[in-house]
Amino acid sequence: MKYAPLTLAAVVVALSAYALYASEQSDRDVLNSLSMTTNDDLRAGLIQELRDSSGDNVRIKLEKIAANENEADMIRMEAVCALNGSATGDSVPVLLDTLEQDLAERKGLWACAIPLLGELKDRRAVQLLLRVAGFEEENLAGMDHMAISALSQMATEAEVSFLEGKAHILPVRLDVMRALSRIASPTSADVLVSGLQDEEEPELVRAATAGLKRIGVPALPTLESALENQPDEVLKTRVRALIGEIE
Repeated sequence: MKYAPLTLAAVVVALSAYALYASEQSDRDVLNSLSMTTNDDLRAGLIQELRDSSGDNVRIKLEKIAANENEADMIRMEAVCALNGSATGDSVPVLLDTLEQDLAERKGLWACAIPLLGELKDRRAVQLLLRVAGFEEENLAGMDHMAISALSQMATEAEVSFLEGKAHILPVRLDVMRALSRIASPTSADVLVSGLQDEEEPELVRAATAGLKRIGVPALPTLESALENQPDEVLKTRVRALIGEIE
């Protein structure tokens, strides 16, 4: 009996299926080893192997470790960081509890928990991130900046005023500008115009320009005012070009 040759598409599907099977088998082996190992250094290494893994089995195991206060701080930290590959909305309660606890105990788990909350973009994290983002940097070693960046990824009109007040902070300025550009509230026109200054990075200028275009006609009074009150000639050139596109 003759068999028809496999098409390229069929080969790709077969290889993908095999790669998935191999990955899942590898994850099972790591999870089994993790359950049987008591040495924390070895367990930390096993957890690190799960950083790029996905699937509920991996997620649930890492969440359990992260939430276990009897685990060594190093192990909990590795588990929170390793969740990056498998976290879903189901992980949010664990991450919020971890962050809340870290505000009191300062174990450093926030360094992975906050960015992951930002990536998940789950609005259940907004209130806690707002609280952390309002802290002073010197008190929490940059935790506030990290929270502002995470909040920027999920912000809506409700957080515009807060973000407008943080746009001057250089380490998070680009993230905030991107968020304000995406939301495009007319109240942000002044802040976005400031992003057209000569000394701004090209990426930030692009974000500010895009946001002002999205705002459109309501931004015209702010743009026209900038032509009269701003000494920055580069900014004025950019403003004139924007006015020409909006009108």
